[in-house]
Amino acid sequence: MTPGVINTNGQETIIYCYIRQNYRQCYPLPATRYPLDAPEPERSAKNSYHAQYDNSTAIRKLVWSILVMLAFINPIQGQSFINDLIDAVLGCPPFAPPDGVEGIPANNWNLCPNQDWRLVFHDEFNGDMINSEKWLTYYPFTADGSDQAMITRTSEDAMGVNLDENVFQENGMLKIRVKNEQVNWFGQTKKFSTGVIYSRGNWKFYKGRFEIRCKIPYASGAPLLWPAFWMHGGIPGMTNSESEIDVFEFCGHQPAVIKTDMHRFYEGGGSRYDCHSAASISGAQGYHSSFHVFAVEWDHYYLRWYVDGQLIRSDCSLITLGGQSVSGCNVAQGTFGRNPKFPRAGAQLNVIANCAVARSGQNEFCGSQNQSSSAFPVDFEIDWIRVYQREGQAHHPALYTSSDQLNIHTTHQTLCQNQEATVTLSGPAGNIQWTLGPHLERVSATGNSITIRATAGASSGSWVTASSTGAPLSSGNGTRSITIQVGAPVASYSSVTVAPCGNIIEMTCYTGPNDMNVNHEYYINNQQLSESCITLGNYYPILPWHHQAWYCTGENPGDFCMPREMRVSNACGSDSRQGIIADNCVYGPCNVIDPVDVDELVALITNYPNPSTDFTLISIDERIDLSIIKEIEVLRAADASSRWKLSKVNERLISIPTLNWESGIYYVLITMSNDAARTKLQFKL
Repeated sequence: MTPGVINTNGQETIIYCYIRQNYRQCYPLPATRYPLDAPEPERSAKNSYHAQYDNSTAIRKLVWSILVMLAFINPIQGQSFINDLIDAVLGCPPFAPPDGVEGIPANNWNLCPNQDWRLVFHDEFNGDMINSEKWLTYYPFTADGSDQAMITRTSEDAMGVNLDENVFQENGMLKIRVKNEQVNWFGQTKKFSTGVIYSRGNWKFYKGRFEIRCKIPYASGAPLLWPAFWMHGGIPGMTNSESEIDVFEFCGHQPAVIKTDMHRFYEGGGSRYDCHSAASISGAQGYHSSFHVFAVEWDHYYLRWYVDGQLIRSDCSLITLGGQSVSGCNVAQGTFGRNPKFPRAGAQLNVIANCAVARSGQNEFCGSQNQSSSAFPVDFEIDWIRVYQREGQAHHPALYTSSDQLNIHTTHQTLCQNQEATVTLSGPAGNIQWTLGPHLERVSATGNSITIRATAGASSGSWVTASSTGAPLSSGNGTRSITIQVGAPVASYSSVTVAPCGNIIEMTCYTGPNDMNVNHEYYINNQQLSESCITLGNYYPILPWHHQAWYCTGENPGDFCMPREMRVSNACGSDSRQGIIADNCVYGPCNVIDPVDVDELVALITNYPNPSTDFTLISIDERIDLSIIKEIEVLRAADASSRWKLSKVNERLISIPTLNWESGIYYVLITMSNDAARTKLQFKL
C-alpha cells in the first residue's frame, strides 16, 4: 500500500494505491467529514478518482441496478457479481466483501439506536503499575501469544522497537515514552525505542463506544512522532474478517490534524489487501497543549468520530446505488450494498494505544521530514481509556448500574508496626487521590487499590481517604474514608500499676481513647485469678484516657502478702507488671511497715490543675491505704465556708467540680482516721 496525493478542483485528496497483479489501482478516501468549527454537520464533497475504471454516477447506478437485480434473481451468482463489481466501484479487491446486500423494509428504517451506553471496560491508570490482567506491552501476533517474533515489537517499515519499560504509570497517568536509542530485535536494528498497550485476553469488543482522554505528544524537532488510538481484530478462523478502526493518528509536525480511518483487510490470490477509508480533520489548535477526549461510536450501521463530545466524522455501513455512503438516521425503502470498508459484522477488536516513529519519505505516512535526536525523550500521556456497549457481550457484562456507589474497604482494619493492608475503592471510580492519616505510609498503588504500612512508634487511630474525580459515571465522583487502627505492643503505650493495699487488690491499666483493645490476666503468686476479679471499667470518663480498674479478693488473708501481677496484651504484643504488698503499703494486712506521720501522708496527696476552671483533681499516692482517710472537704478561704465534701474515699483520683464557683482561694481539708486534719493543699479559681 502506498499513499499519494492528487488535486481535484483545487482540493487536496489523499488516495491509496495497490499493486495488484499487472496494474496499479488507486482510489480516493470517501468519507463524511465535518469541520470542527461548523455549527451543524456539513458534508464536504467527495472527490472521485480511479485509475482503471470510469466511476461516473450513471455507470455506477447502472452497475448497482444490475447488481441488485441479479441478487434477487440468483442470490449466489448475484453475490459473486456484487463482489466483483464492488472492486470497480469502490476500489477494493474483487473478492470483497462477503457481507453482500441489505434490504430496507417498506417502512422507513431508523439506523440510529437509542439505547444507553453501559460501561464494560475501563482503566483509569491509577497506581504505580500497569494492570497486567488488561494490557500487554507488545502485539501478540504469534501462535502462542508470546512476543517471540519480529512482528510483535517492530516491523520492517517501523523505525522503533516497542519496549516494556517505555510504558509506565506515574501520577495517575499512563505514559508511553519514545527515546532516541538504538535497539536490536530479531535481526532488526532500529533507531528508536517506542511503546504500546494492547488489550489482552477477552478484552476485545464487537461494537461499542471507545474513549481515550489524552494529550498528544509533541516536541520541536520530532515531526515523525506517530501516536495512535485504534482497535484491531476479526472473527477467529474466518477469512477476510480482519478489521480496524483508527480513532486517531497524528504526525508530530501536525498536532492539529486528526487522521481517522476504518479498514477491512482481505486476502486472495496470494496477496493481502487493505480496503479502507481515511479522513483528516483539522482543528482550530493543536491537541498537544492540553488533554482532550477522543471517541468512536461503532454501531451496526454507523461509525462516528468525536473530539471532546463534538462529532467530526460519520460513516455508514450502507452504500447507495451510486456508491455513496448513506447519511442520516431515517432511510426509505430500498436495497443497499454493504460498505466493504466498514468493520466486519461480528469482528472482535482489541483496544490499542501506541506511539511510534514514522519513516521519512515522500510516500510515507508523515511525509519527508527532518528529525532531531535532541528532541527526545517524548511522552504520550493517557489519563484513561473506557469502553461502553449498548448491549453487553456474554463475557463483557455492564460493570456498574446507575445506582452503584463508591465504597471503601480494607483487608485489615488493625495494623501493628510494619504490618501492611490493602485499601480498595470499589464502584465506578475515576481518578483517585489517596490521603493517609498519621502513622501510615504508602507502599504501592494499583488500579483502585493502595497498599499501606504502619510506621514505627505508632499508637493512635488513623485513616485512609480516597477522592474520585472524572469518573465514568456521575455516582463515581466523591470522597470516601475508612478508619485504620494503628497500634504498637501494649508496653509502649500502657501504664500498668499493681497496688495491693488494704483488703483488696487494685490493678489498673491506662490506655488512650484511640488505643487498641487490651486483654488482661491477673495472677497472685503466679496463679491466675479468674472469677474473683471485678472489672469496673472506665470510671474516670472526664479524663483524656481510659482507666480500667480490676478489684480482686484473695483466697485468704495470706494472699495479700504474695506477689501480684497483671499481664496485658493486644494484637501487637504483650507486657506485664508486678508488685508486692510488703513493698508499697502504708497500712495493710502484712504490717511490715510502721505507720507514717500524718504530715508525711498529706505530702503524698496532690491536686491539679492550679489555677482551676471547671474542676480540680485530687491525686492520692498508691502508698496510702485509702481506709485511713476519713474525709476530704473544700473550704473557701474568704469566709471558711464549705463548698464540697467527701466522707468516704474509695478512689485515688478524685474529681471536684468547680464550675460556677466564685473566683478566689480554696483550701482542701484532709481528715485522717485518727481525726488529725491538715489543710496543706490549696488552689485558685
